Amino acid sequence: MTRPIPSGFEGATFDGIKPKLSQAIVKAVAEQAWPVFIHGKPGTGKSFALALFYAAWKQTQHAYWYPLETFVADVTQCRRSGHVAKEYNGQTFDRTESTLWRFAGSDHLWCVDDFGTRDVTNAGFEIVFRLMDTRARLPTIVTSNLSLSQVATLYDERISSRLGAGTVIEVTGADRRKGRRVKV
Repeated sequence: MTRPIPSGFEGATFDGIKPKLSQAIVKAVAEQAWPVFIHGKPGTGKSFALALFYAAWKQTQHAYWYPLETFVADVTQCRRSGHVAKEYNGQTFDRTESTLWRFAGSDHLWCVDDFGTRDVTNAGFEIVFRLMDTRARLPTIVTSNLSLSQVATLYDERISSRLGAGTVIEVTGADRRKGRRVKV
């Protein structure tokens, strides 16, 4: 791994990713078919795969891991107080809203996890729309439990269209988090 794996995914290995999912992501990245939108039911390995690809991204290039609700909360915090404190590798950095949008517009990889897991406010909608518009054709991988049609219902067709403009990968299968079930 070239950078720390996101919290909650420690110990993850590429052996734990479905081979077809890994191949589809590698192909989309090689073809630069951005954004890569990975969707499927909870527990099918979307975030797990994203975390590994984030950690393995080229050391010479920056990569950002941002759960969508965290980015929305950070921008909202900046609008309230003028800045947000972010910690990375044990150091704390103050970020302003303009700094966050500058990062969002960079050509660095953005890994946006858990798209559409929270109710949408008007301010949240504006932030998500601007983020997806800003990231158009830039290296971006997004995970969601929602299909593009569900994204269109929750947000609108414009956001769904932007997410579907690159590569769309549907992950199928059972919830891999479910523990052993015993009937007695």
